[in-house]
Amino acid sequence: MTQYLRLVRQRRWATFPDIEWIAPEETQADALLDLQTRNNRLSVFRVDSDNDIQRVVVALAASRDHVANIDYAIFDDDELIVQGIDITQTVGETPDKTANMLHHDIHNLTVRQIELLARTIALADHTRIHRRDIQTMLRDALQSGDLEPDVVRPGVLTRIR
Repeated sequence: MTQYLRLVRQRRWATFPDIEWIAPEETQADALLDLQTRNNRLSVFRVDSDNDIQRVVVALAASRDHVANIDYAIFDDDELIVQGIDITQTVGETPDKTANMLHHDIHNLTVRQIELLARTIALADHTRIHRRDIQTMLRDALQSGDLEPDVVRPGVLTRIR
């Protein structure tokens, strides 16, 4: 069993009873905004440990224009493999070369497969890391050399210094 991380927005994945009008087994349609594809591909990161998760979260935070909360889901690939969904390692585009090696694309996606992926992510573990904790994580990554200041977005650098 392999696990993958995908950035999401927590409020889009809220379910019953937080959203009274939605049935318990349903996911609100706005969740699909977090699964927007490009060329029928969706970007995810393979995470085998808590260290991988932290490394990816910091890399993604450093890629943003400003420091903000980070919401993500961790899901297993079991059902995706059964359904024949293709996941291939590709080099990521974050400021962290190590995190970039954890990047994968789910590719050749169809509408049916996006629906399956949405159901998988809806049942996954969702986590929020608050902005102040992201700031600390970014500072630590700069101090340890995991991130170089010249590759971190200026808005983020200004906020964490």
